[in-house]
Amino acid sequence: MVDPRFCRYCGTQIKTTANFCPKCGRAIHKSSEQLPNRSEPFAAQSQAVKNYIPSPANNPTPQPAPQIHAPTSSMEKVVGIIPGATRHSGFIGIKTESFIVVLTNMRIIFAAQTSEMMQANIRRAKDDAKQQGKGFFGQWGAQFGANSGHQYLEIPPQQILAEQPTNFYITRDQLQSVRVWESSGDEDAVSTYYMEFRTAGGKHKFTFGQLNVRDLKKQLQNIYGDIVR
Repeated sequence: MVDPRFCRYCGTQIKTTANFCPKCGRAIHKSSEQLPNRSEPFAAQSQAVKNYIPSPANNPTPQPAPQIHAPTSSMEKVVGIIPGATRHSGFIGIKTESFIVVLTNMRIIFAAQTSEMMQANIRRAKDDAKQQGKGFFGQWGAQFGANSGHQYLEIPPQQILAEQPTNFYITRDQLQSVRVWESSGDEDAVSTYYMEFRTAGGKHKFTFGQLNVRDLKKQLQNIYGDIVR
């Protein structure tokens, strides 16, 4: 049996006696022509794909995903203000910081009060009293309540927290206990009032010049429950 012949140029089967390919017309010089290996071009393409290295334009550097911040709950409300808090630190507590304690239904915010803020509040209270037609004593009396912190009753909690970089807060879940007490020495000595907020990370203790301990405890218990004592 004679093996079939094929054109080496186009792969068409040809007669054993043919001198030219009936399809492409090229001359047949050998007595036995094999079908060309058509897999060679595809093998070359496959190797080229394997060796392909994308340019930087086709392979951009991955960018970090944007951070998503949880929104402030619209359910949080300011429910009380405790002015006149002082925190002592440093050697024998000589360094002092002034705060207004802002009570919300979800946390306790400690709003730092700088001397510049307190002086501005006093000037504003005096000017307001003057515009209302109050005399010297009326303007003088208005200055006493200038730093009561009542403005925080109208400000969203998150805005209060952002007012000063030293402001901080404790959530209800973080609170382990809240203590309020009065300490007095001799009969002629002035009483000092204390509040202590304890968490797993430590405690925050403040002094006050004046507090109604009984009423304040009731207010705190109504908000934060049995951890207040």
